[in-house]
Order: sequence, then structure tokens, then C-alpha cells
Amino acid sequence: MSNVRRVYVEKKPDFAVKAKELKHEIKHYLGITTVEAVRVLIRYDVENLSDETFEKAATCVFSEPPVD
Repeated sequence: MSNVRRVYVEKKPDFAVKAKELKHEIKHYLGITTVEAVRVLIRYDVENLSDETFEKAATCVFSEPPVD
């Protein structure tokens, strides 16, 4: 059986350009004016990595710490 881990990454509010664009499109193109916030998450499924390799990869491969 494989060891599958799931990692979710989200941009910090100041860098969440895609989320802001999506919120604008929902409000203006779809006319759903009650939307208050939109979040965009990126999901990575990783398997067969050692704990040490996974920890290193989580902070430098799957995310950018200054903006995520």
C-alpha cells in the first residue's frame, strides 16, 4: 500500500491575484453580488516519499513561503 499525502497551498491575501479575479468575475459576470470572499487552493497528492523528503518538498517544491 502506498503512502499518499495531500498538500493544500493557498496564496497569502496580498498575493491572491487569482482569487481576486475570480471574485470579480463572479460578481460582475454572473451577477452574484452577495459573494464576500473567494479562496483558491492548489492541491498536490504526493506518494512514496520519506518523511524527511516530504518535509523539505512541502516548503520549497509545493509552495513559496514568502507568498503562500
